[in-house]
Amino acid sequence: MSVPAVTAFLARNVPYLLATGYWLLAIGFSASEGPKLLAVSAVTCRGMRILSGQFRGREILPPPGKSITRPVTGLVKKSLFSMLGEELPGQTVLDLYCGTGTMGLECLSRGAKRCFFAEKDPRVVERLARNLRDLRVTDRATIWRGDVEARLASWLIQVTDPVDVAFVDPPYADARFLDWSRTAETIFVPLAPRLSDNDGCVVLRTDEHAAVPDELGGLQCSRTKNYGDMVVRFFVKTAATSHKPPATSHKVRSVPG
Repeated sequence: MSVPAVTAFLARNVPYLLATGYWLLAIGFSASEGPKLLAVSAVTCRGMRILSGQFRGREILPPPGKSITRPVTGLVKKSLFSMLGEELPGQTVLDLYCGTGTMGLECLSRGAKRCFFAEKDPRVVERLARNLRDLRVTDRATIWRGDVEARLASWLIQVTDPVDVAFVDPPYADARFLDWSRTAETIFVPLAPRLSDNDGCVVLRTDEHAAVPDELGGLQCSRTKNYGDMVVRFFVKTAATSHKPPATSHKVRSVPG
């Protein structure tokens, strides 16, 4: 591995590694190749922290070691909330593919009225539930357990207020392979009429290789931010989707929280 390659690796990954635990980087040298990255290993794992608001500084449990989630680093989270607003009083938030809830819990700490968390992995859901109990916010949270694409439309029947922010964070390693036409139909189309007409937005996180369209389900990408190999896109209503009521004519089955 060349010097530029090692530098690029560190620039992309060290912020994430530092945010999720203590790590050792083993770098060797050879006469022909120069520095070589030999190993990256975790020594121990520490909890993530809430950055601001009522629970500022409180640790929350990260996903278990073998899960496929990739938590948002503190620096990225700080940047996102500088755009979304340092305080979110009275807002309704969705945290889809939420992991252990770092984004939704940050919103609750900053004054959000309610957050709906959606996660498929039962091991991760268990830790999310512990985080909610530890922060004593179970009365302001709903957990949706299951596949987001398959069940979001029916879950949304439970949301009675306009949605101010919806975080959509599909499994990081899989995002580049998503069928975006299907994702538009199963996630963005149901979300669009639910978004608040007062600056409601969907925040989509993927890696840099995901070929995300500029328009998804009637929502338009209004802003893109790059953080190393991570890309965050903000989708907002267009004139066609504003003031359009959510569809309620189809029959949906009852979904437990």
